Amino acid sequence: VLLTLLFISGNIITGLLAVPFRLLLIGLLYTYFNLFQENILAYLRTLNKPWHFLLISAAKDLTEIALVILLVIIWHKGAEGRIFATVITAAITFAYGVIFFYRRGFIQTQLSKKYVKEELRFGISQVFFLLNVFILNGADKFLIHKIYPADGAGLGVYFMSAQLAFVINVVVSAFFFSYQPVLYNLLNNFTEENKFKMLRIKYLFAAGLLLCVVLLNTFIPFIYQQFINGQYHPGMGYVVWNTVAYFFWGLYAVMLGFLYYYKKNSIVTVLSVFSSLVCIISNFYFIKIWGVAGAGYANLFTYCLLFITAFIIINKTCRLQLPWIQFRKIFAKA
Repeated sequence: VLLTLLFISGNIITGLLAVPFRLLLIGLLYTYFNLFQENILAYLRTLNKPWHFLLISAAKDLTEIALVILLVIIWHKGAEGRIFATVITAAITFAYGVIFFYRRGFIQTQLSKKYVKEELRFGISQVFFLLNVFILNGADKFLIHKIYPADGAGLGVYFMSAQLAFVINVVVSAFFFSYQPVLYNLLNNFTEENKFKMLRIKYLFAAGLLLCVVLLNTFIPFIYQQFINGQYHPGMGYVVWNTVAYFFWGLYAVMLGFLYYYKKNSIVTVLSVFSSLVCIISNFYFIKIWGVAGAGYANLFTYCLLFITAFIIINKTCRLQLPWIQFRKIFAKA
C-alpha cells in the first residue's frame, strides 16, 4: 500500500519532506525488512530469553558496523554507503527471521478470522501510535525550519541538543521492552502482593530515570566543551528541557503497558491523536513566541500533559485500583 502511494504521489511526498524519491524507496524497503527483526525480539522478550535476545541484537549491530566500515570508510560511498549498510543488514535479518519463524511452525498459509480481527484492532492503534511518535520526534525541527527558514544554524544547534537529550529516550525504550513481559505476568496474577511489586518497579524506574536526567545535564557542559564544536554551545540550555520532557515520556510509556494488556486500543488511538495535536499546536505557538527555545518548552508541555491525561484515563478505564501512595507497603519488601 505504501509503495503504491509513493509511486502515485512521489513528487508531492518528496517535495513535502525534502527527501529524494530514491531514499524514500530505500526507507520503505528497510521498514519492511525490519518487521521480522522486531517480531523476533518481541517473541524472545515474551519467552524471557535475554541471552538469545542479546545475541541477535548484537549480531545485527556488528553486521551493520562492519558494512559501514566497508562501504563508507574503505569504498568511500559516503552517506549512501551508510544507508545501504542499514538496508542490507535489515535484509539479512529479514531472511534469518523467515527461517527462524518457519522452523517454529509460525509461518502458515491459513488465516484465522479471530486473529485477523485482533491484529487489525491492535494494528490500527499502532499506526496512530507510531505516527504520533514520528510527529513528537520531528514536529519541533520541522516547525523551526518552516518558521525560521533562514536560520539554518539555529536549527542545527537545536538538533544537536535534541540528539544528546535523546539518550534519555534510549533508557526509556530499553526499560519498556524488558518490563513488558514482567508487567503481563504480574497482571495475569493480579494479587495484592503483585500490585505492590508492580508499583515498586515503577517507582524505582522513575527514580532511576530522574537520576539519569540529572547526571546527563550535569555532564552536558563537559560534553559540549570537550567533544562538540563551539558553534553548537548555545544549545546547552535546550538539552535540559528535552531531557525532562523525555522523563515524562518514560512515565507515560510505563502506563502504556496497561492499555496493551487490557486491549484498550481505542484509548491508545485517542491519546496518540491528542498528543500529536498538542505537539504541533504548542510547537507552532511556542516557537513563534520564544524562538528556537520554544521547541524545548513545547516538548516538555506536550509530554507532561500526555502523561497526566493518560494517568487519569488509564486508572478510570482499566479500574486498576492501585495503592499509589502507600509507600510504606510498596517498599516494605524492597
